[in-house]
Amino acid sequence: MAADEDKYKATSEKAKKEIGELTATKDKSGKTQFTKARNKLDLLLAKIDESYPENERKKEKTKLLREINVKLKEKKFSVTQVLKGDPIETYNLTHDVFGESMEPDYYWVLDFMREALNYDVEKSADFFASSESSGYFGEMGGRRTAMESRIAGGGGAQGLFGTINMVIKSMINLLYDLKTFDVRLSHYKDISSQSPGQKQTGMDALKGIWLNEVDKTKGNAAIDVLAAQLNFITLRDSFMIVPVHEWYKSDADSKKISEIKDKAIENVKKMDLTEVVKRILGPRVKEFIDWIYLSEKELKMRYNVEKSYLKAQNDALKVYTKWARPYLIAANKLMPVEYEDMLKKHAELGLGSAATPSSFHSVQMYLELLGTKAAKVEVVNMPGYIKKELALSEERKNDMPFTAIEVRMAFRGAPVTVVGARQERGYGFTGKKVFMFVGYALQKKHVDLLKEFKEDEILDFVDDMTKHSLEAMSNDLDKYMKEEKEEKKEEKKQLKFAIPFPKFIKETFGTIKKFQMQAQGIYKSLPKSVRGGKDAWNMARLMLVAEENAKKGSFKVYDVFKKQHGMPTPP
Repeated sequence: MAADEDKYKATSEKAKKEIGELTATKDKSGKTQFTKARNKLDLLLAKIDESYPENERKKEKTKLLREINVKLKEKKFSVTQVLKGDPIETYNLTHDVFGESMEPDYYWVLDFMREALNYDVEKSADFFASSESSGYFGEMGGRRTAMESRIAGGGGAQGLFGTINMVIKSMINLLYDLKTFDVRLSHYKDISSQSPGQKQTGMDALKGIWLNEVDKTKGNAAIDVLAAQLNFITLRDSFMIVPVHEWYKSDADSKKISEIKDKAIENVKKMDLTEVVKRILGPRVKEFIDWIYLSEKELKMRYNVEKSYLKAQNDALKVYTKWARPYLIAANKLMPVEYEDMLKKHAELGLGSAATPSSFHSVQMYLELLGTKAAKVEVVNMPGYIKKELALSEERKNDMPFTAIEVRMAFRGAPVTVVGARQERGYGFTGKKVFMFVGYALQKKHVDLLKEFKEDEILDFVDDMTKHSLEAMSNDLDKYMKEEKEEKKEEKKQLKFAIPFPKFIKETFGTIKKFQMQAQGIYKSLPKSVRGGKDAWNMARLMLVAEENAKKGSFKVYDVFKKQHGMPTPP
């Protein structure tokens, strides 16, 4: 596995460079090359699956996407553009408004895509910027400060971050204690072993602990002090060779413990030692035997208590993290975006530093909705002429083609303070709205990566304090808080050979032959590692369906939006 990781790292740098070049350049016909860059990225992601254990793959994929995104940001692009691929269709719309905010348009698009078109819609981007001298900037700053105080603490309050830090430190100390207990308890496990050698080794280890931690508290009367300073040279060696391990029984009651001590005293009396040494050694051996049984019980009790406390602290950490997240998200959303973070697609919408001069009372906003839906087409089984949906096998479910419709909404204008019917204070806006309706064809794995990557970057801070800390302690936490989970096995269904049902084909392509020819073109564009087998051919046909749905869906949102707002539309 280590060799596979080294091989992946050696090839990834070249691939990342190629992805960057493809993203930033256009082909000879002037079209973007995001889909080609995505194919390169897919190969890298597949190599991660081959090279890393399952529990490390997600972490490595996230790391790869962030590294690529950092490089692409230098060229004013984003890895999200690579994941979505080349736009299938794009429609632009601009109109000036007076005393009207973005809210009605935003909610209309959201509801229409969800309810009329049955898309799964997510808000994939949301940011604003305002001129530093405007009252809007000052009010948003005040609200953000309130969120930050709740998180970091202020006015003597510790804050959630301070509490999270304390809990993590407590967990680290508990793990250290539990590991120490594990080592000590392993000695008790050894003296209960059936192996004579293991029993003796365990007992010798416990004798050493007793001399260093218990007997040493006697000061000048300790065995080590008597042997070193008062010339009782044989005392320590004699204590170590008393064969207590031969008589030890882990389940001994008080009567049996008393018998073990008697045997030890008899053994001491038979040893070739002076009477003075025997008188000192006998009581110490008895004391050691009592300590073995008492310390084992106490150690197990403390072990269980600290293990329970560790679980409680782990649960508390999750709760505090959950509490912190909403404040982090809110504080991040109230933070004006840095103009350097506005990519080329935002500049196309009229956003950027030039739109909000510092001395103006101005604001600019950007919202982005991404709707996704799996590509579907009915097919007919040739033997029985039974209708069913074309699908991929369970192993290739992450390659399922999806249609995506992205609606980008930008606003540039001036905020105006307004007071509602109930005296609530808010803002109205006068300015310019710009919309872009874009259709894409991608796969389920790309949709999942987009959703994961689009999380607010500010959450990385709390992840560093919790998630990453927990990952570092994961092996130990699993050991002490292991819970059995039942795995549900899903039955795999056998797919029979099927051809597309003519209704969709006739409506969209005219004939099955045209549909098959276009699907063959997509099949040939698939990476070589994906081609071959029924899944690849089904994927090509479903990708063609996704592309057609992207064209129709993006136009439909654009067209109905214009009609809803009384704008002229194509006949």
